[in-house]
Amino acid sequence: MRKYILALATAWLTSAGAMAGGLDDLLHSVVANNPALRVSREEMRAAGYELEEGNTLDATSVEYSPFFRSGAGGVASSELIVSQEFDFPTLYAGRGKSIKLGKESLEKEYGMKVAECLSEVTGLYLNLVYLDKKCKTLSSRLASLRKMEELAGKRLEERDATALDLNRVKLQRMQIETELAALDAEQTSVENELTLLNGNLWVEVEREYPAWALPEGGVKAMVAGDAAVARSEAEVALANQEESLARQSWLPKLTVGYRRNTETDEALNGFVVGASFPLFSAGKRVKSAKARKAAARIAAEAEAARAEKEMENAFKELDMARRSLQTFDLPLIAETRRLLDISLEARQITLADYLAETTVLDEQLTTYDELEYEYYRKMSVVYRNNLMK
Repeated sequence: MRKYILALATAWLTSAGAMAGGLDDLLHSVVANNPALRVSREEMRAAGYELEEGNTLDATSVEYSPFFRSGAGGVASSELIVSQEFDFPTLYAGRGKSIKLGKESLEKEYGMKVAECLSEVTGLYLNLVYLDKKCKTLSSRLASLRKMEELAGKRLEERDATALDLNRVKLQRMQIETELAALDAEQTSVENELTLLNGNLWVEVEREYPAWALPEGGVKAMVAGDAAVARSEAEVALANQEESLARQSWLPKLTVGYRRNTETDEALNGFVVGASFPLFSAGKRVKSAKARKAAARIAAEAEAARAEKEMENAFKELDMARRSLQTFDLPLIAETRRLLDISLEARQITLADYLAETTVLDEQLTTYDELEYEYYRKMSVVYRNNLMK
């Protein structure tokens, strides 16, 4: 368990030198600094020590009994017993295996919390990239509208445009400025959420979508590393070992010790040897362990089925998003805008026509940005078990 924690810390230290990286650097930083994960790491260590504590010797017993006799001064006789009770030796080895598997289960549970946190961070990061791209698209649109507003003012003076044309451009410009202000506030909100998840430390990141390629392994390969499935499998392994340990619960507890009896000036020394047999509880422990093992297996099968179904749906949705993106011809949109600019400069189209045509092109670009964002959101589901390198 300690090696597991140190590995995470080492990964963070390795990436700490490049604070303006991409998603991977952000994820490493969050794993190291997220308050909830830090608490979980300490709780995992504490739980591990508690497991080890259950496989130690019982308390050493010391009993002293003085006896008094009528007419005799002081202690007439006494008895001292020092004894130690312990389980049958094979139980310690069996519990040692259970402790090891219990620690592995704790690590898998922590892995689930890490996966959930990384998924949340990835979603916020992708949203931040989308908002940044949308902001750039609107900023470009705003610059174009300001030029159009200036051009409309000149042509109004030349009586080649109307006041209505100028007002339409101004209204469009006002709308874009309002949207940009809202986008700025939304970006600030997302940045604040990421900062809180990173232990109130902001990491400057490149706002670009991750270089994710469509995985070749398919559903089975992407489900293999699912954190929830791994934890449920660890629970099954632990339940199997607990059943094996329960079958040994009939073994007796042993007691050994030293005994000293004194009578006036005489002292007798001896040993204490004993055994206690759990005759009435062993069967119920086995039945309980069997039931827990059956429950763990059912839960593991259900978890595997859920993960596979979710991944299948993610692949289908990802394929639909990919095909939708392929319908867009971005070079064609750019070339059309260039030709419209030339036509407007040459006075081959009116300001009203130009505004209407470019609005259609901008709507297409906006739709493309939204589809691209959805595509990467679906891709993050597919990569949810491999988000951090």
